[in-house]
Amino acid sequence: MRSFLKSDRVNSFHKNYGLAIYMILFFCLDIINFIVDEREGLNTNNSISIFGKAFVEIIFIIYLISNLSLYKKPLKQVAYFCIPVLLWLLIYSFKGDYVDWSIVVQTVKELNKYFFAIIIFLVIKGYVFDVKSTEKILVIIYILCSILVIGSALIDCSVFYTYNKDRFGFKPPFAAQNEITFFWMIGITYFGYILKREPSKSNLIYLVLVSISAGLLGTKAIILFITCFLIYLVFIEFKLKIWYKLYLITLFVAAVVYFLYVSNIYNYFVDLYNESGFWDAITSKRYSLIEERYFPIIDNWEWYNFIIGGTYIKMPVVEMDIIDLYLFAGIWGIWMYAFIMKNTIFSFLINNKLGVFFITQFILIGALAGHIFSSGVNAIYLAVLCYRLQN
Repeated sequence: MRSFLKSDRVNSFHKNYGLAIYMILFFCLDIINFIVDEREGLNTNNSISIFGKAFVEIIFIIYLISNLSLYKKPLKQVAYFCIPVLLWLLIYSFKGDYVDWSIVVQTVKELNKYFFAIIIFLVIKGYVFDVKSTEKILVIIYILCSILVIGSALIDCSVFYTYNKDRFGFKPPFAAQNEITFFWMIGITYFGYILKREPSKSNLIYLVLVSISAGLLGTKAIILFITCFLIYLVFIEFKLKIWYKLYLITLFVAAVVYFLYVSNIYNYFVDLYNESGFWDAITSKRYSLIEERYFPIIDNWEWYNFIIGGTYIKMPVVEMDIIDLYLFAGIWGIWMYAFIMKNTIFSFLINNKLGVFFITQFILIGALAGHIFSSGVNAIYLAVLCYRLQN
């Protein structure tokens, strides 16, 4: 009887606080990884985050498999997504191409990034974690990062530069700029959600604080997202006359232009345009990556590769998620990924305006930048956000 009560208490504690503990663990592991990367360079052998997250993921997968009757459909869809990648690995092996163990490990690791958030989401939804404690931790993480970024910008602390002293930008110390772009996208959407759910001065301050911190990141993608989010608020959420809406948008555009000029971001891209041309300036040199990497890859493809993909190059290839997903898993992979996301994380009703807005931004920013579709760093934040938006 005592052991039963003990087990019951452990299960209750896990339901109430387990997800919050995992979020703290992931956040701390990513900070450690960032420090290791800055000091000696990150690889599979010294990445603490990979092993810590893998341990939690294995527990989650065991839970899903042990409750297969509830999760059979989404897990089958994930398996379908994996088929084309495993297929081209087998084809290359049978053709005599050199496929060593490191390539297999890298391929499995990239595959896992695409459905890590889906696994977390399914467990949250099925296991019925209490997300109240998790939301408190989520708020603490975002406010802590915001204070850190704003403080760093005020004193010009080089430790938190997004790029270097020649290009403006400040970010929290736990991931690269593309991952942080998605981190702030999730944060702005989440704080917009809680402000809509519980209108208050404190929630408004949280949203403004996170939005300012996101803008200080200095990437084009996050400035585009903030602009789209304001347009969404003004034209969808705010009940104002059209003239007031146009006035607010004009005021915001003027503020963005002023910010780009004062922060020297505008001059940076003007210099990039003069050096590398229009397309490299617009895509932050990704157009050069397309020419250098994308075209040589598809020039060596067989007809079936356009359907199932196939590249040995370490992902991401061109830092544009739709193209990288196409290279990795082909047309089949793009279709299956969209299908799985629609039926799990993005299973929003059509009248869920904020949810639909987030989907459009996920696709838009993912088309222009990397580490959105396959962001292992943001998997748990994405899963929690979409679970709350669905409920």
